Amino acid sequence: MIKKSLDALLKENRNFETTLKDNIDSLLIKYKPIFNKRNLVFDGEFHIEGDHPFNPEYVSSDSISISEKKEDLIFQGEFVH
Repeated sequence: MIKKSLDALLKENRNFETTLKDNIDSLLIKYKPIFNKRNLVFDGEFHIEGDHPFNPEYVSSDSISISEKKEDLIFQGEFVH
């Protein structure tokens, strides 16, 4: 019973992370050219540290940034889950 619950939780977590990664990829494809036309850099990534979601050192995060070309960062958002 517990293993079944943990397996379901793990699957839910993997689906959530996959959705976040796919959303970031989609945003980059859609908006990167628009920002480039305005001489801005639009970037984002999904990052995982650790081997397994049930280990304490496991962290997944996504970040999005906007900056002027060859200039300082205008905006950066990072979300840790």
